[in-house]
Amino acid sequence: MKQMTLSDLRQQSEQAAASPRLRAHRNFHPDLSDPVQRLAVAMEPGTWHAVLSMDKGGVIFEVKYGGYQPVSEQDAAPWAPAENAPGTAELMKWYARAQVGDGGFTL
Repeated sequence: MKQMTLSDLRQQSEQAAASPRLRAHRNFHPDLSDPVQRLAVAMEPGTWHAVLSMDKGGVIFEVKYGGYQPVSEQDAAPWAPAENAPGTAELMKWYARAQVGDGGFTL
């Protein structure tokens, strides 16, 4: 069994903070073709990965079906701006304040 220490979490958070995308991944599955993908995702404020990162040093644990397949640009949410495109900051602000039942995001 692979384990992650508090020191590992801190190191991964530091890597995320230094990354242009403000994220760092650590895979717990041995191969990208494994049928179950397990990974820790460190995220800093100013980015999102299925959830919005609101605090420094945040790490989520993601489990999903595999094998890994890169997502094509055609598989992106049609209502969301591309990463670092105009409207991204507005989308992040909407994520931070949205409540259940709020209408969708529009630019």
